[in-house]
Amino acid sequence: MSLSVVVTAAGSSRRMQGINKLLLELEGKPVLIHTLELFENLNFVSRVVVTASEACLDKYRSLCEKYNLKKILAVIEGGKERQDSIYAALQLLKTKQTKFVAVHDGARPLATPELVTNLYTNIWQSCSPKGQPQSEAQVAPASTNTEQSEHGLNLCVGFNPEARSNPEHQVCKNICGVIPGIPVKDTIKKVEQSGLVKETLNRDELRAVQTPQIFCFDILWRAYQEAEKSKFLGTDDASLVERIGGRVQILPGEATNLKITTVEDIPLARELMDKKHGNSR
Repeated sequence: MSLSVVVTAAGSSRRMQGINKLLLELEGKPVLIHTLELFENLNFVSRVVVTASEACLDKYRSLCEKYNLKKILAVIEGGKERQDSIYAALQLLKTKQTKFVAVHDGARPLATPELVTNLYTNIWQSCSPKGQPQSEAQVAPASTNTEQSEHGLNLCVGFNPEARSNPEHQVCKNICGVIPGIPVKDTIKKVEQSGLVKETLNRDELRAVQTPQIFCFDILWRAYQEAEKSKFLGTDDASLVERIGGRVQILPGEATNLKITTVEDIPLARELMDKKHGNSR
């Protein structure tokens, strides 16, 4: 088992009219528990760190105990921004010799085991020695094609420490991050602040990105260090890795992998959960 997971649950739910979306019940369980049970039941996941606001720390810890979640390493207090929360979780995982790390939104309770397995299998294959058997049944390899960093962490083959001083150098010759995405259906236009259209983007080249996003740990750790140093705030974890030259691949996401963001998402989430479990109302 060699995948660690960070589940982000420290948001303020500003667009939920004061409702904590992670405590809403879907089929008798809080949203957060549905999310955590996904990783609890995957045999290649070794540990999970949950980020929480100060006000929710005790509540989330109690829920993890109530539902007997054995893989929870810690529920830690998050920061002002999502990025701050993840950085705190990575600092904890850095002490655990983590090879691969996934970052997932706590408010995405409908991601499937098949999605996570496909993402993890692909990044593991990218970092595996040539000729080693590579099948979904072997997603918990004993070794990977890595080198040791100065932190004692595992690096993808091809990691280039010069990337920090020369952005033109790629961090990794292999794929060092995989993220799920789905095709964009609407026409997307780039606009000026005034609303004037600057250009129409090619829809075939666009994807709506989801989580979980999975990375070689040391690459993501370095990306976060660089972002912290320069006070750069990215739109997602992949954007931080891309910024230091890391190669990130998009794999097919799931249309049902909904992120509960507004009150209007709740009925849809319940409908999708019913369909997932073969229920009808």
